[in-house]
This record gives sequence, C-alpha cells and structure tokens, in this order.
Amino acid sequence: MKIYARANNIWAVAEAAGTTQDIELYKPTVEKWLTWLHSEHSMIRCFALRIEMSVPYYVHVHLVRHKIGCEWFVRSQRPTAINPVRYDRNKAPQSVPVRLMLDTNPQALINISQVRLCEKADEVTRGVWYDLVETIANHKDPYVSAIARVMKPRCEYRGGVCHELKPCGQYPHYKEVLC
Repeated sequence: MKIYARANNIWAVAEAAGTTQDIELYKPTVEKWLTWLHSEHSMIRCFALRIEMSVPYYVHVHLVRHKIGCEWFVRSQRPTAINPVRYDRNKAPQSVPVRLMLDTNPQALINISQVRLCEKADEVTRGVWYDLVETIANHKDPYVSAIARVMKPRCEYRGGVCHELKPCGQYPHYKEVLC
C-alpha cells in the first residue's frame, strides 16, 4: 500500500483556516490539526491524499461505493492492445487482485472508516481498511499519520453507541440509549 500527500497540503489547510477565521497564515501544529480532524472542520477537505493498493476484486466493489470526497481509479478488466488482461474475465474468481488508486481527503476517510471498520462489514474488506489505517498511522508525515487517529468504526466514533439496523452486540444500540 502506498500513500502520497502533497508537500503543500498543510499550507492549503492553513490558508483555508486563516480565511474562515480572518487571521494571518501560520503552519498549524499537529495538535491543532488533530483538533480540526476531530471537529471535522471544512478545511480538512483541503488536505489531498493519493492511496494506491491492490485488493481482491470483490473488495474493490465494496470500496468504490464511497463517492463523496473520493475519486477511484480501478484497473480495467477489458482487454485492449495497450492493456492486456492476463486472465479470462468471464472465468476470473472474485478473489483475483485488482489495482486501485484513490484520490481523497481526511473527511472521506473518516466517513468510509465508520462503515468499513464496523464489525458488520465484510471481514476481508474490514481487514483491508484496517491495513490502510495502520499504513496511514505509520506514515512519515506527522500530519498524515494523525489522520489514522480519527479513522474509527461508527460505534466508537459516536461514543460507544451502535447505529446499525442490526447491531453486532459489541455496544448498546441507539434505541436502548437514546429512545
């Protein structure tokens, strides 16, 4: 898995923050960045990330359903002269690996994590997304690695309350707590 962040990312975020608060441009600390991530301020969407990965074909179908803040690029199975497919796509098993590239931002990663890290999500898809969280957490850029700290399943993100239609039982269901 590879993750790329643009060199001026945090400056784009800082510029947006400065505009909304009418203050001079400054480079935020990682602690300030975490505050913005936790509060999901609009400027976090200025932080651009490119993620490359290879996943089982059926897992890519789960991931590309997430569209808001995401631009997915998936290796085509269509054979052409410049893109020879090395297998018969009519006979290919769903577990055949497919290459993905995702252009995204922290807000989209937060949103996807709430669904794909849920115990009700497909086990392999959940594993792929946990691998992504770990890769982000270990990134050398501290602003990138901080993003992993807000990539949580919805139940944890919402303070230990499940909002699924059919809960897994790990946390109390919202109907037991809020209704």
